[in-house]
Amino acid sequence: MKPCILPLLLIFCLCGATDARSDGSTNASSWLQFCESAPGAEPIRSREYLHIDGSRRVLSLAEQPDPACTNLELSVPADAVRWFGRVSRKKASAVGRGVILQGLVNEDGEGVRISEVIVSDATETEKAALPLKENLLTALNGRVYGVEERARLTMTGTGLTLECRAGEHPAGVVLRNDRSRLPRVSLELVLTAETTAAFAVGYADGIGHRLEAPKPLGRVTTSGRQTFALPASHNSATGDSVPDFAFTLQCPSAAGSLALANLEVTTDPGVRTPERSIWIWRPSEWLENADALLTELVTLGTPVVYVSVPLADSAPGALTVSHPEALAEFIRRAAERRIDVWAVEGDPHAVLPSGQTHFAERARALDAFNAGQPAAERLAGVQYDIEPYLLPEFALDQDAWLAAYVETIAGLKRELTMPLEVAVPFWWSGLTTGGGRLLDRLAPHVDGVNVMNYRTDPVLLQQFAEPFLAWGATEGVAVRIALEAGPIADEDRWHYRAAESGRLWLRKIGGEDVLVLLDRPRPSPTGLALSLSHQSQLVGSHITFKGDLTRMQGVMAELELIWSVWPSFAGLALHEYRLAELTH
Repeated sequence: MKPCILPLLLIFCLCGATDARSDGSTNASSWLQFCESAPGAEPIRSREYLHIDGSRRVLSLAEQPDPACTNLELSVPADAVRWFGRVSRKKASAVGRGVILQGLVNEDGEGVRISEVIVSDATETEKAALPLKENLLTALNGRVYGVEERARLTMTGTGLTLECRAGEHPAGVVLRNDRSRLPRVSLELVLTAETTAAFAVGYADGIGHRLEAPKPLGRVTTSGRQTFALPASHNSATGDSVPDFAFTLQCPSAAGSLALANLEVTTDPGVRTPERSIWIWRPSEWLENADALLTELVTLGTPVVYVSVPLADSAPGALTVSHPEALAEFIRRAAERRIDVWAVEGDPHAVLPSGQTHFAERARALDAFNAGQPAAERLAGVQYDIEPYLLPEFALDQDAWLAAYVETIAGLKRELTMPLEVAVPFWWSGLTTGGGRLLDRLAPHVDGVNVMNYRTDPVLLQQFAEPFLAWGATEGVAVRIALEAGPIADEDRWHYRAAESGRLWLRKIGGEDVLVLLDRPRPSPTGLALSLSHQSQLVGSHITFKGDLTRMQGVMAELELIWSVWPSFAGLALHEYRLAELTH
């Protein structure tokens, strides 16, 4: 499993090269060529692209055009080209609004390595949920209402003060955030305030707010901390339709003031104790060091473990577990310690036709192993960590690749008599395929979803997990939330904007859109040029808890308490979180 940062649109390394001729001169021009098979002449640089049907096409940089390929003259020498790669038509249409190249650059040595191309997308996405148990006063906008203008509002970075003159007509303040929504779970509103009079507290959804008809929640009558139950209607919406909301504070008829220091939404913690789980990728750990591994799992408090299970050819077209006795023994000994053992399988190419066939064979082998074992020596299930988005072709036709992913999972489910779980990145919550929501299409085929929620900010962790937890509660699917503790390197980001001349060009070749990065700014003879506007950095410590596991333990305890209110929450999954790291 590789840490998920954002949708990977292009992944490849293109090393620096020169186009020097034998006489010391350089070509005045170079060519991009798009070929159905390997180009006839050896290219300077090339990259293969898979189609979802398993066929391949090659995009190359060459000194001369190849008549068997589609060719594009670049009007610059080959040694001026630092990097090139395809982008989807949808992304290409938005490049004019700006594009970010993310990766590493060593102009003098290894050239340019781009790990990700990020293009702003005008498509509307679902609003993020506000975090639980966080002071929301800095996230809410306030406006006063009332025909007599008897309410005066003062907001600071730490709170708000509402001062009211005496009057008979309704007046007060409306607090709302148009960019966010409330979590889809039973909630309470908690206020901490100093007051000199009784202020009415109300809640309005989108319709209630427009009609100025908030639902009364109660009154703030004394200073201190007070709790009000929110109506159940706030979390009735699912999918993309989530109502806006607002909180209201209404002045009393007499003069008075209210100083609000804290406003948060919270919920009673769930009664279940969620299970933690962990990945063990090296089979040698359970094959050769089972005692040490089981002791570590007990110490870490992880009653679920995902292990890689080697398979071997037993006959042409047939696979079996390589070490069935050792696996059965490990499962039995783990069960004695109340630890469930799952197999974990994965390969981005599993969604291709050949990959689907191969993974179906592997599923049958794992299922056959279980069928031949007593209950105490059976795998608890299989997790599929397939990650097709790691292939650069994924972003070129995302809908087709996602449809193939759903088809792959559905086929694997048919092969198994044990539970099936999938590991997916957090940014899949809002994706669609085949005209429907991706998660909804997956629901009939999965018993659980493990969300690779790789961030370290507790607010972001809550926001990215909430759509899955709400969906799981509706569909009856168990949801685990995974955190990252392995090494993640910092990466640079270069932000480009449309300009008369620039280092980045958008060109077309045979109907395909290609980005070309040059050594220096140049006007593009055709297509779009983009100039570097500024640089930034994606910091690894924003993604992984590596080197800060003490803080990770505190965040885990906090999130388990918050997330346990969702009936779908099955626990935290820990990636690269080991005892050795905790003890040093």
